[in-house]
Amino acid sequence: MRAIVAFISLPALLWIGTAHAQSDLPPATHSVSVSVHRDVQPRPSEQDVDAILEQASKLLQKDLGHIDKPDDVACPVTFKRSGPIRTFVSPDTDAWDNVNEGNIQAVHSVDFDVTDVSFHVKIVNKIGFCKGDGTKLYNGCSWPHQWRSIIVVAPGKHPADRPGQFLRSFADHALWAHEFGHLTGLWHRDDAGALMIPCQVQFSSVRVNRMECSCLLGGPGSCRLPEFNPTCR
Repeated sequence: MRAIVAFISLPALLWIGTAHAQSDLPPATHSVSVSVHRDVQPRPSEQDVDAILEQASKLLQKDLGHIDKPDDVACPVTFKRSGPIRTFVSPDTDAWDNVNEGNIQAVHSVDFDVTDVSFHVKIVNKIGFCKGDGTKLYNGCSWPHQWRSIIVVAPGKHPADRPGQFLRSFADHALWAHEFGHLTGLWHRDDAGALMIPCQVQFSSVRVNRMECSCLLGGPGSCRLPEFNPTCR
């Protein structure tokens, strides 16, 4: 690998050094493959996806000046897209852009043969089943866990303001980080402001405790915690 040497001004060095809060936890980078159903329009671009992953990383890493507390630590997790964004299609008899109990595992299995990535993201138009009675609409689903896959509703298509559903639509980067938390083994905790709160709303920041951060750093399947059954996901 070639070494590249560049001269950087002192202000630039100071800015780089203070971009994120410092943490005594070892950093981890998780590579992500992304697949979009053919019927999702508008189709998220690579720039759109990379922006979501970057914002999800910053959400966990915290900003300069953050002081760790037992229930709110800077978690040095970075998400990076691996490879191009792929397109998947569904059989004529089953529209996989509308996820239901009959096709959810098939959607999770899409591009599962893509290797050398930490986990997979599948972007669809609608999720009508995740785990439970299937009577709600969902923004994301990471169950069952063995697929190392999360299914998310496309940007701009989140169900919002529906009786018995989520309180409101919320940022994609918070959704992706939350579903990744489930993929590591984390379940919900009913604590306002926590990344893993059952019913998410708009987040400008989230709280992650040290135990949760260790799971996020460890990646898919690194934790197996008791399941908390919420009224919504």
